[in-house]
Amino acid sequence: GPMTEYAVEVGTPDGSGLGVGDCDDGEVGLPNPEWETFTVCEVRLPSPVHPSTPSGRTGEGRLAAISEVHKPTTVARGHLCREGGQAVLRAREGQTFVFVRCGEFGLGGEGACGHSHADILAPVIYWRGQPLAVDSGTYGYLCETKWRDHFRSTAAHNTLAPRGVEQAEMFPLKDWGRVPVTHVTEWETDATRTVLAAEMRARDEYRHRRRFELDADRLEIRDELELMQGKAPVDLDWLLHLHPELDATVAGATITIERGGAPFAALRYDGYDDVAILDTWYSPRYGVKVPNRCIRLTRRGTSVQSTVTITDPA
Repeated sequence: GPMTEYAVEVGTPDGSGLGVGDCDDGEVGLPNPEWETFTVCEVRLPSPVHPSTPSGRTGEGRLAAISEVHKPTTVARGHLCREGGQAVLRAREGQTFVFVRCGEFGLGGEGACGHSHADILAPVIYWRGQPLAVDSGTYGYLCETKWRDHFRSTAAHNTLAPRGVEQAEMFPLKDWGRVPVTHVTEWETDATRTVLAAEMRARDEYRHRRRFELDADRLEIRDELELMQGKAPVDLDWLLHLHPELDATVAGATITIERGGAPFAALRYDGYDDVAILDTWYSPRYGVKVPNRCIRLTRRGTSVQSTVTITDPA
């Protein structure tokens, strides 16, 4: 059914799950064990499994709950859930994977959107089967306010935004006001490439257009951002939060992303005047945060047009 198809389409190359928004810490209970149509197959979820999970239904802390009747023989290069506002782009037989939220900010609309994060048009990226750009996670729901707000903020995601400005207005704990409006402007997928373009209007603050193009050799991200009329020049920050196992070194307009000291991917950019590699935080599950690195490209002004390309290292 539709949920089976969705679960397959958003499955990451390593089966670890996306963890966007107020994610559930990777715990899940299986359906009623008497439902014989549910069997172990290809969609895997991370450890630990919820204690209520029936015994004998898991493998190495990972489980699947998809009917074999609906098990696909192939996974599409790209999939757009228009009503749900989510898109997946794939290449290299699924080993390169990009997930993007590109629709409504959250459930309930203005004044609600409980458990959403400021992650519109902020990709989660896998490269050669390994995580490259991560969603920073949740860390806690009833933790200190500074950490609660940090992990759901715009700056904790792979965005382009004016420094210090949120996509929406944070309300205490979980809700949001003055939420942005987003719509997809282009979607194309064929045997060689997948293209997604969308536009977000962040209330009376700024307008952001972002276009992704993925093929077998590269991911290109094109951005156009403009502040609303009358706004003063500010630092406009392009952010990419790296997986904790990765680091980055800068040489001119090329940034080498490294895993274990070896080149993993190359990022080339234009349109920005300054680059910095920042120390920040990633939360793999509730109550845990670990240090990671963030690439920040900056241009000061009221608008920016830029292109960032990720490829294999030279």
